[in-house]
Amino acid sequence: MEGQIVEISPSIQRYSNYTREELIGKTLESIYVDPKDRESLLKEIQVKGEVFDYEVKLFNKHHKIFWASANAHFFYDNDGKILGIEGSLRDITERKQVEETLKRERILLRTLIDNLPDTVYIKDAEARKTYSQPCRCGSNRL
Repeated sequence: MEGQIVEISPSIQRYSNYTREELIGKTLESIYVDPKDRESLLKEIQVKGEVFDYEVKLFNKHHKIFWASANAHFFYDNDGKILGIEGSLRDITERKQVEETLKRERILLRTLIDNLPDTVYIKDAEARKTYSQPCRCGSNRL
């Protein structure tokens, strides 16, 4: 519960560049980009009992940031005392990069549409209007 890694799958090496042996004994705070994210994760597990697809930013061995999705829950001893957290991580860096690119493109498209001097209509394959942006030029030219 103090945040020390006591066991980890060798598969972590694929996206963290750390070997299993290098991570065992290391504190989680040293790999979280923002150590407060671990506190938030713990609080969420306390409230919900577990987390699914909880997104965190971590550092790899070369101090490059990667995104991970965590599924985790507490595990207990026979007396019900919390011993630690067990779970799995999945690298979602590529997905987060695509999401960020799409966000920037939506902002660009919105800016372009908002500043066009004419009315904008978007229609689907059946020619149904799915979007319209009124002309901002003072007259509606068609």
